[in-house]
Amino acid sequence: IKKYKLKPIEFQKTVLKGFFSKLIDINELASNLSTNSSEKDIHNLKNYILFTLQELDIEEFSPTVNEDFRTQNGVNAHSDVVETGDETKNGKVVKALKKGYKVTLDDGSVEIIQNAVAQVYKFVEEKK
Repeated sequence: IKKYKLKPIEFQKTVLKGFFSKLIDINELASNLSTNSSEKDIHNLKNYILFTLQELDIEEFSPTVNEDFRTQNGVNAHSDVVETGDETKNGKVVKALKKGYKVTLDDGSVEIIQNAVAQVYKFVEEKK
C-alpha cells in the first residue's frame, strides 16, 4: 500500500484488475461446464467462487428466522408473503429465500453488497 500511497488511481486500477481477473477465471470455468459436467466439476467451480469471495473479504449472511426483517440490516421482504391473523408475527421472517453478501471495511463499518431476501409474515385482520 505504501508504494501506491501517492498514486491512489494506480492502486484502484491494481485492485480492480485483480477483481476482474477473478471474474474472468470464474467465467471461463463456468463456460467449460456443460449439461454433461460431473458433480466434481460443479463442486470445483463453487469452491473457486467461495475462495474468491473469501479473498475479497466478502461474507454471506442470511435473514434470521422469527425476527423482524425490518430490524435486520440488508434484508428485504419478498412479495410472496405468508398471511397471518397473529399481529405479533407481522414482518417476521418465515424463511430465507436468498443469501446476502457484505464486506467489513477497515474502520469496522459494514457495507452491504447484495441484500438478502426473506419470506415474511403479513398480518391480515380477520373479517367480521
